[in-house]
Amino acid sequence: TEALCLSEWVLIFTSLPPEVLCTTTASALYRVRWQVELVIKRLKSLLNVDELRAHKGSKLADLYLHGKLLYA
Repeated sequence: TEALCLSEWVLIFTSLPPEVLCTTTASALYRVRWQVELVIKRLKSLLNVDELRAHKGSKLADLYLHGKLLYA
C-alpha cells in the first residue's frame, strides 16, 4: 500500500454507477472532501471548539465563535 500511496493512487469505493458519477468527478470530489476535512480540523485546533465556554446555540457562543474565526 505504501507504493500506491507514493504513486498518488486513490481507491474510491462507491455504489454509484459510472453513468451517474464518472471516475474523474468522483476522484475530484474525494480530493476536495479531504481538503475540507483538513481545514475543519485546523480550525477546531485553533479555536479550541471542544473547550467552548458558552452553551451551544446561545448568542454568547455565536459571538465567541465569530470572534475566534476572525482571529484565525
